[in-house]
Amino acid sequence: EKESNNSDEDKIDDESKESTASPIVTRFMNFFQALPTDEDLRRSYFWEARRVGEREREKLATKKRTLRLEKLWHVQWYGNVKLKETRSDTKYSGASGRSWEWEEIFALLEGHRFIYWRDVKHFDDGDAPLGQIYFAGHSGLAGLSPLEMRELSKDEMSLVVCIFGRG
Repeated sequence: EKESNNSDEDKIDDESKESTASPIVTRFMNFFQALPTDEDLRRSYFWEARRVGEREREKLATKKRTLRLEKLWHVQWYGNVKLKETRSDTKYSGASGRSWEWEEIFALLEGHRFIYWRDVKHFDDGDAPLGQIYFAGHSGLAGLSPLEMRELSKDEMSLVVCIFGRG
């Protein structure tokens, strides 16, 4: 019982000492207690550091891809395009009533070849191309056939290029 009374008295004495401390000492103590630790800073800047790191990795990947395309492949053009692909489930016609859909792909034009991958990541990883078209003999660019013109909307017609060749 005596020990518990002493500890209560000690708490009261500590509080009275703090209240009698000078305002300068109090501000000085508050200043040191408010300084962030390394862990506080790490937590505060974690997500920003992740975003910056991701942007830097993306810039580096783009630079490597561009150098690879220009120096190794000697391409005339490269970029993302949409490919008209037939749906695997022909029963499903969707809202548009089409038996095909637009698939996003990464493509390049190298010499007499049009080569395409599922996306730029597959190209960067060195995967085999999804397909290619050789421009040899009777090949090149063409206009839309009457059947294709019926399937496409007016907006799509102005954006479509037909490529033919041996594939």
